[in-house]
Amino acid sequence: MSHPLIHILKAHFRALATVYVESFADATLKYGDDDLHEHRITQYTSVITDSFPDIFRMAAGDMAIYLNSYDIHINQSADEFKLIYFLGRAIERYLKGKGLLAIAQLHMYLMIGLLDDRLRTRGYDKPPLSRAMGKLIRLNEFDAELGKHGCYLLYKCVSTSKPTLAVSNDQAL
Repeated sequence: MSHPLIHILKAHFRALATVYVESFADATLKYGDDDLHEHRITQYTSVITDSFPDIFRMAAGDMAIYLNSYDIHINQSADEFKLIYFLGRAIERYLKGKGLLAIAQLHMYLMIGLLDDRLRTRGYDKPPLSRAMGKLIRLNEFDAELGKHGCYLLYKCVSTSKPTLAVSNDQAL
């Protein structure tokens, strides 16, 4: 059964899909390794624009399963990390289903970039986390290492962590 909040969030998912489309060119130029940038940007834009209802249903369904499985109650809205992650993963699966594997990989770099940007707005900059996520994407081990929701949970936990006193080995008591 669909979580009622999912229907309320459709406008947020649509706005975020626009952010993905508008940001894809930068990801393609940064992470692409060939001269197919324009073609990939056109394909990506077309797939998301033409297939948004299907992608939305996938994202909403996955988010509903997550919310219901873990008995998560959301009163007003879902956090941006959920929106970025669940829509991002739905887009990735849709692209892969269409055989657009290289574009799906570029999209995953973009999704991590958006999650990183969201972390920075909360005062956290974690370049080692970004590099680790990029490595998992590059090696096609993202799901194998993080499972279905590990990436989302990792970013969400980092975003809510409090600063701690770190002691180096030479300062240990």
